[in-house]
Amino acid sequence: METLISIIVALLFLSLIVLVHELGHFIVAILSKVKVEIFSIGFGPRIWGFKTGDVDFRISAIPLGGYVKMKGDNPSDANIEDPTSFYGTSPYKRALIALSGPLGNYLFAVIISSIILFTGYTIIGVKPQIYIEKSKGINYFSLAGLQTGDIIKKINDKEIKTYQQIEATLVYLMDQNVEIIFERNGKEMTNKVYIPKNFINLEGGLGISMFIPPIIGDVIKGSPAEEIGLKSNDVILKINDTKVSSFNKVSEIIRENGKNEIKITVLREGKELTFSVQPKFDEKNNRFYIGIVPKIPEEMTVVIEEKEGNILSAFVKGFGFANQKLIEVINGMRLLFTGKIDFQSSVAGPIRIVYYMSNFIQSKIALQNLLILVAVISMAIGIFNLIPFPGLDGWHIVISGIEAATRKKPSPAVIGVIETIGFIAIIILSIFIIFNDIFNIIFRDLRLFK
Repeated sequence: METLISIIVALLFLSLIVLVHELGHFIVAILSKVKVEIFSIGFGPRIWGFKTGDVDFRISAIPLGGYVKMKGDNPSDANIEDPTSFYGTSPYKRALIALSGPLGNYLFAVIISSIILFTGYTIIGVKPQIYIEKSKGINYFSLAGLQTGDIIKKINDKEIKTYQQIEATLVYLMDQNVEIIFERNGKEMTNKVYIPKNFINLEGGLGISMFIPPIIGDVIKGSPAEEIGLKSNDVILKINDTKVSSFNKVSEIIRENGKNEIKITVLREGKELTFSVQPKFDEKNNRFYIGIVPKIPEEMTVVIEEKEGNILSAFVKGFGFANQKLIEVINGMRLLFTGKIDFQSSVAGPIRIVYYMSNFIQSKIALQNLLILVAVISMAIGIFNLIPFPGLDGWHIVISGIEAATRKKPSPAVIGVIETIGFIAIIILSIFIIFNDIFNIIFRDLRLFK
C-alpha cells in the first residue's frame, strides 16, 4: 500500500511538472490570440475533463506527459492566413508560444528554489575524507599521489564541504585533468587528477570512497555478525592478522576472503575480543557479507544550514540556486551527447523518473531534497524541449526564426513532412526509452537477474 501511494504521489509531481510546461504554452497562446482546442495532462483516451469556451481541459489515460492542441498546429491542414491558428500567427508569437513551455519549467524551478530557501534547508553530509580503493583498471587518484585519509578541500577552485559534493562536482569534469586541493596531516597540498569519462558507469567508479572509521553502528538481525556476538560500538582492530584503520578496509577484506572463515578482533569497553565468523554470500549484490553497518562519528558529520527570512531575498537567491541547477542539467546533457556518459544506463524516461521519485518518498527523505529533485526534473524537461528537433519546442523556435529572417512563410507541405518524420522518430525514441526504463529498473536498480 505504501508503495502504491508513493507511486501515485510521484505521478502527481510529474503531472505538476507537465502542467506548468503546458500552462506556459497555453497562457502565451491565449495572449497571442491563438485558439487552443485541447489542454491535456497525459496522452491517449480522455478519461475526465470539462470544456470552457473552445478549450477541452482533460486528463488522459497515460499519465506520462501532456500536450496543448492549438488550432492549425498541423501545417498540412492549417490555414496559414488565419491569424488565430498556430502557423497563421506571426513567427515572433509562434516562437514565444514554443519558448513559454520551457520557460514555465524554469520559473517553476525558481519558485521551488525560493520556497526551499525561504523555509530553510539543512544538508547533512560527511567530511570529504577519502579512501583509496583497489579498483579495477587505473586508479587515477592513487596515480596522482592522493592517499587514504586525505581530505578534499577544493576541486578547480570550488569549495568542497561534504564527501557527497566530490562526485557531484567531478561528474561534470569527466575526461579532463582537474586541480584537487587536499589536506594531509594538517598540511594543504595540490595535485592534478585525470577524471575518466563515463566513470559513473564503470565498475570501479572513481576508485575512491568515503573514509569511514572501523566502528560498528548496527548489527543486522539474523546475520553471521549477530550469531557470533558482535555489537554496536565495537571498534574493529584486526581482520585475521591484518590491522585495519577504516571500515572500508574491513569490507574489502571480507569481499576478498569471504569463502573462508575469518577472525575479527574488536575493542569493546577497553578489552580486546576475537571472534571467528563465516561470511555469507549475497547473490543479489554478488558479494560476501557478515552483516555489520558502520557508524559515522559525530565529528565526521557536516551540517550546512541556510534560511532567508525575507521573501524577496529568498526569491533573488532562488534564481541563483535554480541557475546553478540549470547549468548542471545543461552540462549533464552535454556529457550525454558527447558520449562521456553511457546513454542506455544514464537516461531516465517517465517510468524511471516515477520509480526514483517514489523511492525518495518511501525512504522518507527530507521534503527539501524531493523538491530539489522535482526542480531538476523540471529543468531537464524544459531543456530537452529546446532541442531543435522536429516536434519539439526548439524546432518551432528555429523555424520561426528562419521565417522572421527570410520573411517567407514555410511551405506547409514541407514542414508537414519533416514534422511527420520527426513525430515518428520521437515515437520510436519514446518506445526505446520506455523499454530502457524497464530494463534499467529490472537489471540495474532492482537487480532481479544477475
